[in-house]
Amino acid sequence: MLLLAGVRALPHHLVATSWAPEAFYPRLGTLRGATIGIIGAGGIGRALIPMLASLGAHTLAVNRSGRPVPGAVETFPVERIDEIWPLADHFVVSAAATPDTEQLIGAEELAAMKPTAWLVNIARGSLIDTDALVGALTAGTIAGAGLDVTDQNRCPPGTPCGRCPMR
Repeated sequence: MLLLAGVRALPHHLVATSWAPEAFYPRLGTLRGATIGIIGAGGIGRALIPMLASLGAHTLAVNRSGRPVPGAVETFPVERIDEIWPLADHFVVSAAATPDTEQLIGAEELAAMKPTAWLVNIARGSLIDTDALVGALTAGTIAGAGLDVTDQNRCPPGTPCGRCPMR
């Protein structure tokens, strides 16, 4: 839901003071035909695949073993995770929080994403470098983020993720 809301420009609609459809049209996207990278294709990640497919999206999965995930176009082992950042249009993070996954997504990974990419974290806040994410949002490196969780369940006040109506 966070991904769909971001792609459909819900945050911009929520802060708009007047309805001007022409202002929203350039921001409106769709998941039809989009490629979604699922980082952590365990139970929750696997459950997302048919939901995304029903919206016309294709998925790339990342898991520890690299064994094919049913419904995913391609599955990458975690050792090849760097290959997925430029390939997918958007990302959903559903990986487990372990010492190996702490700050799995930082400035380098965000810079490799498409500028139209949305990053949705439904896992643990420690998987994303908050400072790098704030920097990417401020610079417009990525289009947005939907954060079910943040590092220590907070975003710094006055930052893009601290102001986001979807947080």
